This record gives sequence, C-alpha cells and structure tokens, in this order.
Amino acid sequence: MSKEIEKLRNIYKSETTVEIASLEKSLTRDKENLKYLESLNLETDVLNAKKNNILENISKKEEKIVELKNKFEKYDLGELDSEIKEVLSQNLEKVKKSLEKNKKTLTENKEQKKRDLEKLSVFEKRNKRDDRSLKKDYDYYYKLFLKADETLPPYMRDKLKYMPNNKGYIWRDCWFFGEKKPDDENVTVMFEKKRGGILHIHEIDNYGTRIYEKVGNERKRFLKEIPKTMLKNTGSRNF
Repeated sequence: MSKEIEKLRNIYKSETTVEIASLEKSLTRDKENLKYLESLNLETDVLNAKKNNILENISKKEEKIVELKNKFEKYDLGELDSEIKEVLSQNLEKVKKSLEKNKKTLTENKEQKKRDLEKLSVFEKRNKRDDRSLKKDYDYYYKLFLKADETLPPYMRDKLKYMPNNKGYIWRDCWFFGEKKPDDENVTVMFEKKRGGILHIHEIDNYGTRIYEKVGNERKRFLKEIPKTMLKNTGSRNF
C-alpha cells in the first residue's frame, strides 16, 4: 500500500506542477494583453468589457495558482495521504460497480459528450472569430495611434508633461492625456486644433460632451452639445 500511495502522490504532484505552469503562462499572457489594451487608451464599451474580462480572469487564475501551490505542499508533506488511501481502498469497488451497471450509461455519455463537443466547437470557433476581429481592431487603432504620436507637435508633447490627466489634446483623432494627477476626476477637457487658427474645446462629464469654439484671442463660444446616450450609440475612438 505504501508504494502505491507514494506512486499516486507523485502522480498528483506532477499533475499539479503542470497545471500551475500552464496557469502561470496563461496569466503572463493575460497581463501582457491587459498592458497592451491599456496602452491604447480607448473608451468603447467593447474594450471596457474586454478589459474587465481580462482582470476577472487574472484574479481567478491567481487564486487558483495559490490553491494549487498549497495543495502541492500538502502532497509533498504527506498531509493528503489519508485521501489517497481512501481513493485506493475504494478504487476496486468502484471499478466493479461501473462494469456491472454502466455499460449503457457509458454509451449514452459517449453520445452526449460528442454532442457537447460539437456545441463547444461551434462556441469556440465563434469566440476565436470574435477575438481575431477584436485583435484586428486593436492593431488598426494602435497603428493610428503610433502614426499620430510620431507627428504630435513638440509643444503639445511638452505641455502634456505638466497637464493633469483629465486634460489633453486631440491630434489626428487620437487622444493624448496629461501626465500629472487629474485635478477633476468628473470632467475631462480636450483641446483640438483646427485649421485657420480655430480651437475646439471638448468638455466631457457624466451627462455628455459640450464643444466650444475659440478663434485667436476671442472668447470661446458654445458650439454644440452631444448627450451621453448619443455618444454610446455612435461610439468614439479615443486614445
């Protein structure tokens, strides 16, 4: 019995090690994806949902890794040997009962498993298709951002170093935010240079966006307002 316990203990430890390594690799990939996603500074519902999904997966995997490492230590110290003995003592009886009464059930399970795998295959194909489409969007917008970043005027780049994070510039449809601590977390103000010395000022809060226009040294004048509901319907590309 002791040799069988040792053998089974080593098997469980090996399986646990493989599962931990797989989770850690997957966790690293999730964190890289999250870092890449956050670097885009996009503010669409789809991207926010994807970010929350990644954060949830990271939390679950971290908890699972801790649980598995604790389990590995218990196997290594022999603290779970009583469970292993129970498995060994019940194993023969379970096999006998399975052979006696589950022949029909095994056939039904096989058919059910086949149906489940077919459903899962359709689901995974759809998810992979959606992920590929989302990745294309990330890559496309990231390229736009890089092109805009390359041509960002030096004076804007310099001012961004001293601007609060709730203010910034819109340049070639990309949003560049200040690097300092925000001075108002409920309001975002973005400046957009237009041709002919025209400046558009976007003031965004929980109710929507108000756009003002300023020409030269003149006082700014109200241009239009976009309710938040309209922003959700049209979608925005913000970096």
